[in-house]
This record gives sequence, C-alpha cells and structure tokens, in this order.
Amino acid sequence: MDMNDELLTIKQASEVLQVSEASLRRWTASGRLPCLRVGGRRERRFTRADLMRLLESPANPVMAERREQSAVASDDVVLELMRIPRGSHLCELYETDEGRLRLSVPFLSQGVARGEQCFLVSQPEVEEQILGAVRRNVPELDQAIQAGRLVIGRGTRDPMDMLNFFRRHFLKGSAKGISAFRVLGEMSCFVDRGASMDSLMEFELRYNQGLGRDFPVVSLCQYDARRFSGITVLQACRAHDDMLKFPLRSLLGI
Repeated sequence: MDMNDELLTIKQASEVLQVSEASLRRWTASGRLPCLRVGGRRERRFTRADLMRLLESPANPVMAERREQSAVASDDVVLELMRIPRGSHLCELYETDEGRLRLSVPFLSQGVARGEQCFLVSQPEVEEQILGAVRRNVPELDQAIQAGRLVIGRGTRDPMDMLNFFRRHFLKGSAKGISAFRVLGEMSCFVDRGASMDSLMEFELRYNQGLGRDFPVVSLCQYDARRFSGITVLQACRAHDDMLKFPLRSLLGI
C-alpha cells in the first residue's frame, strides 16, 4: 500500500469501483485487496492505487461480479453474488449491528428501487437503523412507504399471526398485479414481544412450507446471535433449508 496515497473509507471505495461494501469486505478478507485498519473499530481504509491495481489485475473480481449480475434473470434477487430465485426462504446469522446491515440494506434497497412490494418486520430501533441506511441508497424511500411499496410490520406475541398478515398482503398485492415481493424479518422483534421459541419455529416451518413457496417472494430472516441460544439458531437453520443452496459465508454476518 502506498501510504502517500489518499485513504478512502469503504463507502468511498465502493463508489469508486461501483460494487457493494460487502464485496470489498470479502476481497480484503481473502487477500485480493489490501487495506489498512484504523481506529479502535479497525475500520478499513483503501488507496486509489490499490483499487486501480485490482481493476487492472488479470483475475479482476470487479468485472466478474458485474458480468454475473448482468447475466442474472431480472426476476432474481442478487445478494453477495448469490442468485436467489423467487420462492426462496433464507436465514442470515449475525453478531454485530454492522452485520445486521450487510444484507438487509441492499436487499430492501434493490427491492424498493425495482418497484417490488417489500416488507420489513422488526422492532422500532432496528427499523430506524435499517431504513436510515436504505434511505441513503433510495432517496424516494418515504414515498415508497406512503404508497405501500414498503410495508412496516412489528413482531407479535403469537408469531402465527404473521402468517395471516403476509397472506392478506400477498393476496391483495397479487390482485393488484404485483409480481414480486420481498420480506425482511429481524426475528428479535418476536422475542421482545414475549413469543416463545417453539411458536417462532412453528411459524418459520409453516411459512417455509407454505406462503414462502406459494408466492413470488424472496424472504430473508435475520437472527441476532447475541439474542438467541445455540439450539434456537440450529432450529432456525433447519427451518431455512434454502441456506444449503448458497455459500454459508454469504449468510453469516460480521
């Protein structure tokens, strides 16, 4: 790394290369892209020279990512180079607030930008964090909420109530001609409402076997490893068998 070069934040570097911040984290972790760690949180910093060398390298991961994304069917969801077809029900595990945003922000940002009907189910403080980050990508986010293209939900003491919530919205949206849905659920909201783990897992299994397959929806359930026991995490993985179709690293937050 040329220490005389300007140091860029990960956000600035992602804008230079026109790729996601998640891709930059993956490339630095694999050693493809050098970075400097600064501060107590060891945040990544990049030089323009290193970014240009990455673009000019024979195995250019930037162009490979763009080629793969351009080849994806327009109806698929692209996250971390995963091509996710409709009817998929995925589980992401994370252990930091930053990890919570890694997939949730591009997932909702892409959906709103593409005019899909999106859903966010979370507690208010998590909603504020996620939507604050999405708003930087999608300036018209508030208009999308007002128009019903992004529906905000809360966890319930009985998670099974959410099945009726989604059924109503999926049927209503389909009747209006909506052909694509996205659901993001931060599952701690059910814990905060006093839901039992047995009822939460029953909801996940029924959703996985029914609504999540019957409609053109991609569903991403997030589990904060700081809030759930190892047994619950194992049960959650079993209830999201689509995880087996994708690299596990892509579904583990940081």
